[in-house]
This record gives sequence, structure tokens and C-alpha cells, in this order.
Amino acid sequence: MKEEHEMSRQARSRVAIGLAAWASLSLAQTGSGQTNITNITTGWATEGFGLQTTSPIVNPAHCAVVDSYQVDNSVPGYKTYYAAALLAFGMGRSVQITVSNTACTQSRPSIIGIVVNAS
Repeated sequence: MKEEHEMSRQARSRVAIGLAAWASLSLAQTGSGQTNITNITTGWATEGFGLQTTSPIVNPAHCAVVDSYQVDNSVPGYKTYYAAALLAFGMGRSVQITVSNTACTQSRPSIIGIVVNAS
């Protein structure tokens, strides 16, 4: 009985560790590193925008097109991302762009965050 209880406890521990590892991988996101915005693109009959940067586009979701980062207005935070991008571009500030590891927007890496650097 004691041996069965110990095996059951070990099995539960393995499941808990596996679930924790899966959750941390699914929540992890990828950043561009410090870069500068070279272009802000809009249009093509969508309410969204794209960013082109001085650094290569990171593409953890394996999106089909890697010429820019994209976001559309259906995403919570869209207005904040757009304001941050305009501020950084207008002031010549570097940024760090966080993209989804699992989603693409218009076949491009999806923006889920922007950090505007102070200098």
C-alpha cells in the first residue's frame, strides 16, 4: 500500500511538472531586441498597421511573410501599440517589439507589445 501511494505521488508530481513546463512555454513570447522603426505601414483595406525595423524580423510563429510586424484593431492594446510606434518613430527612439510565438496577422508576425526606449 505504501509503495502504491509513493508511485501515485510520483506520477502526480510528473504530471504537475509537465503541465508547468507546457504552460511556461506557451506563455513565453519572443522579442525583437533593441531596434529602430524604419517604416510604419497602413492600408490595404484593413484597420491595422505594420512596422518595419532596422533589425531582421523575428518570426517564432513561422508566418509566411517576414517583411514587417503587424497588428489589427481587433487586438486589445491596438491603440496603445499604435501610439507607442508613432511616438518612437517620430522621436527617433529605439524600441523592443514583442511578438506572438503562435499567431500571425496578415501572414506576418503579430505584435503583442512595444517598449519605447528612453534614448
